[in-house]
Amino acid sequence: MPEDVKKAEVLLSYYNGSKYIKEQISSIVNQSWPGKIRIMIRDDGTPEDATGFQLDNWISAQDFGDNREVVYVKGENLGPQRSFLKLIEDSGEADYYFFSDQDDHWMPEKVERCIARLEGKNQPALYCSNYSITDTDLKVEEKKAVSPDDKTFHFLRAVFFNTFPGCTMGFNRGILDNIRKLNLSDCMMHDSVAFAVAIATGEVCYDDEPMIMHRIHESNVIGLGYRKSSLRQWIQDKTAILKEKERYKLSAFAEELSKLPLKAEWESDVKTLAEYNGSFRKRMKLLLHSDLKRTPDRWSLSVWCRILFGLY
Repeated sequence: MPEDVKKAEVLLSYYNGSKYIKEQISSIVNQSWPGKIRIMIRDDGTPEDATGFQLDNWISAQDFGDNREVVYVKGENLGPQRSFLKLIEDSGEADYYFFSDQDDHWMPEKVERCIARLEGKNQPALYCSNYSITDTDLKVEEKKAVSPDDKTFHFLRAVFFNTFPGCTMGFNRGILDNIRKLNLSDCMMHDSVAFAVAIATGEVCYDDEPMIMHRIHESNVIGLGYRKSSLRQWIQDKTAILKEKERYKLSAFAEELSKLPLKAEWESDVKTLAEYNGSFRKRMKLLLHSDLKRTPDRWSLSVWCRILFGLY
């Protein structure tokens, strides 16, 4: 392969997802972009599948073509949060990087449209697109999941109310390098980290055309399907957090982020987040920030309570 051929790497965390994974991989392999695409799959400790399906054996039996490569790595169970961070840590040399879920479907031009917007950027840059919500058979239930109100690319809004799942994102090497510089042993989800890093240190390129068919089903590990729990379950989950607090500290994430060259417009907000848990007054300063103002719903109520009680 000529040395000047651009390379993209797709980071996919897999757990017990045999039902849809072949279709997802096919949608990535069949992208219109002519460059090299390497799919790095980390198996997050999937137990033996009752159907007998073994992803590594299926991959070995496929011919993905000269410009497509699928790599399978078996790992211990870390959970989706740390599994994706492990993928970031172990990712190879590429020009562009993408996150992928195990059960969605990519539009054929997703990679091509992303790279067209990122190409030539001389700073860390992240692409994100709108996305469609579908049922298990990819029947579209909502054409565009991201509304105009969700397109405010501010740092604190991204940290607390990120509406772009990782499957919509692609980013250049500058974003990857900045994420790798952070100590992220305990942090929020990978997509929120990437989005916040892009806003604080670089640029976000938004595409309003849906490039993902985001499949909602009963076994979603993360994402919208996972969030659609009953009110009773939601209350139980939040009560557990009150007792145990979150496993990650947003103040620690902000302290790590402050070590990077920040955009001047976000320095104050990063500092506010880093210091918010130092006193009740500082919590209220964060709670009353304009980017935390939203119509009350389950999500916003959770965020406000966690800030008020210092649970982040």
